[in-house]
Amino acid sequence: MFKHKISILIAGLLIITIGGSYAHGALTQGDEAPSFTLMDLKSNPVSLEGLHGRNMIVLYFFTIDSRPCREGLIQLKEIYERYGKEGIEVIGISRDDPVKLKEFYESNKLGFIVLNDSKDISELYNARAILPTTYIVSPRGRITDILQGGGASTQHLLNSIAEREFERKRNLSIARNIYKRAIKNNPEDIKARSGIGYSYIKEGRLDKAEEEFMKIGGVDKESKAIGKAGLAETYYKRGDYKKALTLLSEAESLDPNYAYTYVIRGNIYTSQGDVKRARAEFEIATKKSSQFFWQKAMAYNNAGRIYSMEGQYDRAEKMYDEAGAINPYHIEALSNRGVISEKKGDYSNAIAYYENALSIDPQDELSMLLLKRAKEYLNYTRDHEQHKRIDKLVSDLIKRYKKQKRPGILKRIFKKKEDTWTSRPMIISMIGFENLGGTPGREGMVEIFQKQLSDSIQGSGRVQMVERKILDKLLEELRLGSSDLADPSTALKVGKILSARLITTGSLIRFEDDLQINLRMVDTETSAIKISLTLKDKDRRGIISGLANTLSTDILKRLKEEFPFRGKIVAVEEDRVIINLGSRHGLTAKTRMNIIHKGKPIKVSGKVIGYQKEMIGTIEITDVEENISYAIIIEKRRPLEKDQKVIEVIL
Repeated sequence: MFKHKISILIAGLLIITIGGSYAHGALTQGDEAPSFTLMDLKSNPVSLEGLHGRNMIVLYFFTIDSRPCREGLIQLKEIYERYGKEGIEVIGISRDDPVKLKEFYESNKLGFIVLNDSKDISELYNARAILPTTYIVSPRGRITDILQGGGASTQHLLNSIAEREFERKRNLSIARNIYKRAIKNNPEDIKARSGIGYSYIKEGRLDKAEEEFMKIGGVDKESKAIGKAGLAETYYKRGDYKKALTLLSEAESLDPNYAYTYVIRGNIYTSQGDVKRARAEFEIATKKSSQFFWQKAMAYNNAGRIYSMEGQYDRAEKMYDEAGAINPYHIEALSNRGVISEKKGDYSNAIAYYENALSIDPQDELSMLLLKRAKEYLNYTRDHEQHKRIDKLVSDLIKRYKKQKRPGILKRIFKKKEDTWTSRPMIISMIGFENLGGTPGREGMVEIFQKQLSDSIQGSGRVQMVERKILDKLLEELRLGSSDLADPSTALKVGKILSARLITTGSLIRFEDDLQINLRMVDTETSAIKISLTLKDKDRRGIISGLANTLSTDILKRLKEEFPFRGKIVAVEEDRVIINLGSRHGLTAKTRMNIIHKGKPIKVSGKVIGYQKEMIGTIEITDVEENISYAIIIEKRRPLEKDQKVIEVIL
């Protein structure tokens, strides 16, 4: 199908037939790179373990007597000079005479580390029969690529480094520039041309991507299919599903074996809400050949995501493992695998997966937040006292849930008169968000967004959020899932037993490169929707925390408008008053409140329907205790008295 595959196949046969006597067991993609320590040309020890954590390590076994090796060294010199600071580490390893090796190194000003192979490390890496031999190693010390020979393999080396940079997604211009270097060497390099196109798609530069894929032609059907599929992805990203599906059909007729055709079609079906057809397409893609490793890995990952949505966690787990084996830089598959471990209660294993994902990209927000959550839950599982507290509370809540009924008539008649004016503590239960529509996305995104939003609201001090561990355990004991909670009456019932004034539900929807949050807050007493908000933004770094903080600000503003603090004066001193609200109610210092008095009656047809509210003064909270607060008098129009009402000033 692709020309470079032929050269790799021939090289593979040569290593088997010529190099078999040197083999300690053939190394393959996904294996851990054998450890070693060798001296550099200045007699300083360099170990492979000491390089772990770099974004990419290129081990290049060579001899200076080989022209293909020298050509490869010059290519690597250019890459190292331009991208070494970005974390691409190049290590040359040679069995040549140290004196000659040093002379060559200095005359060509290679710049990167060159090691003298005095311990037959070349044999350990099966790199004696064919030179050059190149290994690309991930930050976790896993082998991602093995390339043997010069000529076409040197070109393939450029493509492989570019592909791995593309997979990291941190700086797509690096991958694109390396692909452009490959194009300069060979203008007919279809893989490099496709790589450039897909880098533009990732950046949202769809017109530029379309230009690149339009350049892919040629006489062979396979090349045309690659170009058609690339164009289909640009139309899919634009939201023109009809045009994209037409192009995919054309690509499939040209080359039914091209995996990415089915991946794109699966993504379109997922966006349309047809997850069963989507899963079928992803599964077909796993059995086809791909132009890039990341395409095949995406097929496995997306299929796993749908299995997980269906509750088939074992199958999802296998899919994620396959994705990670094919593409060791697949952060999504690693973090998804961690979430599956969490769902099975294995928090230690989940933490290991999240840490692996962060070793590839330390700035991946979702992996960071998932890691933090997993550590919190792991600590919780070890805290027996907290377990007892929550178990006891949940047991009481379940009894209340099952015995909810309206009070009898005598209780209602002789019910103690309540203070209907003073604010109760604002307790909110975040029942749950649904993941709706769009591309499959990542495991845990909805739950993490919900946690970030809850933490942000709780951090204001104005609101008490129902502890997530309590809610999760309660729902588990009641055997209530997301489908049950979609029933408003059930959600309200849960909210009431938690003593929540408001319950919050919502959804997270992915539209290609956008995220949309829909949120509703329902009053448990009246069943009225008090707050309804929609927020949409680009899916990018920091988007989860960003959306949570923005939404939290909007919610708190609306809560203040809908439920201003209301209380009563319980004591009046010379220059200050004491009111019956405190930290338990969410009150904070510097809050201003108006003092109101029942004024003249309002009559309609001779009947009093209410009273005018007369503002007689203003106070500002200075000190807050649990149940009371102290305030200074800012303005006073008449003498202040006990039991006068106060209400928050909304600025």
